[in-house]
Amino acid sequence: HKGIILGTTTIPTLDVKHDPEINHQLVHAKISDLLQHITNSEQQDQAKCILIEHAKLFDTNRPTIATNVKPHAIKTLDHPPPTSKPYYSTPSKQEAMYKITQELLHFGLIRPSYSPYAAPALLVAKHDGTWRMVVDYKKLNNITIKDNHPLPNME
Repeated sequence: HKGIILGTTTIPTLDVKHDPEINHQLVHAKISDLLQHITNSEQQDQAKCILIEHAKLFDTNRPTIATNVKPHAIKTLDHPPPTSKPYYSTPSKQEAMYKITQELLHFGLIRPSYSPYAAPALLVAKHDGTWRMVVDYKKLNNITIKDNHPLPNME
């Protein structure tokens, strides 16, 4: 199986010092985990202070809102829009999918669409026991005209 990235997100502004929506417990746990390799406690405290100033970057509880979305089009072959039926899912997974979809709608990461294109989505378990929504774009990828200009090296 081959994966293709169809979208990106950016980090929101860093002015979040007193944001009540930040999960501070999660942030402190992630930062402590990142800094555990530093043996000098003074250096560890200095690094922790710097990272806590940007706490929102470490709160992965909620998706961040993409702020740099540019209009684009996916060029396809002269072919009818591909559609697929939804994959079978248990009632508990359907409920989880609904919650994820509502959260993505709420944060503006997706919007309602009446497009003739349809791709099935499924849930994959993350290592922490939560779900990740994955969309199967294989049929769309099969009729997509490949870009002749590769992305520049970002490093």
